Amino acid sequence: MSCASRPARNVASTQAISFGEVDAKRSTIKLFSGTGHSDLHQFYLEFRNTQKALVDVELHDIVVKDAKKILTSHVRRISLGRYKVEIDKESLNFSTLKFFVQKKILKHQLVSFKKPVQENSSIVIVSNEFYHLKARLTLKDKDGSLVVVQHEPDIVFMGIGEISIPKMVKNGVWEFEIAYPDENQIIDLSVRANGVLLDKIFRFQHIEK
Repeated sequence: MSCASRPARNVASTQAISFGEVDAKRSTIKLFSGTGHSDLHQFYLEFRNTQKALVDVELHDIVVKDAKKILTSHVRRISLGRYKVEIDKESLNFSTLKFFVQKKILKHQLVSFKKPVQENSSIVIVSNEFYHLKARLTLKDKDGSLVVVQHEPDIVFMGIGEISIPKMVKNGVWEFEIAYPDENQIIDLSVRANGVLLDKIFRFQHIEK
């Protein structure tokens, strides 16, 4: 095996870690096309055990090879069982690319993440009681299909109040809550998902009682 630089690795998620034995057949790899970096490829890895439950691994157990050479990569934990791997495009050859976890090879088809578009995506109010608004975000691509995202969407809140972390209802559909005071204001929401910004996709006006 040829020599290579030691991969740079970083734990980013603060969620509780739950280590487990990975089942290579139940784990997946996807290419994330919306990187915003022209010189990088980003891959999204999801690890599951034989019971299909998400499990964590040691970062040094994730190895990427091109033929027999270990590639220099940056590995980041997103959440339970989900990791992002960044590799320089110049050092990557898809035809000989191989991913290993816990010394097991992972098969991949490198399917790109779809991108949501503003005209097909939406935020709607589910309920609004006692200055507490519950909303549902639906992300769809240009063909009207629901969009899977690599982790929870980033809701950009412009207003006075507090917003919760979105919770997934199903692929492409998320719910979150906003607690706001009884004072005149307009609340605007934008959404970032899969490298795309849906600017001011939702507006809510509250008139003081």
